[in-house]
Amino acid sequence: VSGGTLSALSGSGSNYTATFTVAAGAAGTAAISVLGSALTDAAGNGNSASSTLSISMNSAPTLATPSTAAFTDTVASDTFASVTGTLSGADADAGDTLTYGILSVTGAGATVSSTGTYGTLTVTKASGAYSFAPNNSAINARSANASETYTVTVTDGIQTTNATFTVSITAANDAPAMTT
Repeated sequence: VSGGTLSALSGSGSNYTATFTVAAGAAGTAAISVLGSALTDAAGNGNSASSTLSISMNSAPTLATPSTAAFTDTVASDTFASVTGTLSGADADAGDTLTYGILSVTGAGATVSSTGTYGTLTVTKASGAYSFAPNNSAINARSANASETYTVTVTDGIQTTNATFTVSITAANDAPAMTT
């Protein structure tokens, strides 16, 4: 056995089961090998040939929680700058290509976007670069603090890991504006 441990071997006749537990930090391929003439069943029949069962293992990628995009409103009519950054993903499996995204958002292009109440989050699939473009009108209209979240993702093509991107609004009761 390589890449883990074998336990709870049970069964009878020609049917046996066992539990294979992957070793912590194991990556790549695990194997369970049985040597020829190593086993005998209840009828006294032995295995004549060696055999190996190979198990491909895949570690889930990791994704760090991105920094919060914080916007502070004032009593004036404010214009807020976009917030940019790069999602930080990693994978223990050599050769895996990571792809970034936003949960439940698909698209054939190089980026995916999701629009919420307070702005639009855009993520570049290949690099994890992101931009949050704030909705100035919606933020200025807040008289109480608020927040919204987006679930960002990274996948290695087999497993996906999520993290939360948070938008935090510190509100102010804007002065009324007179129009004529």
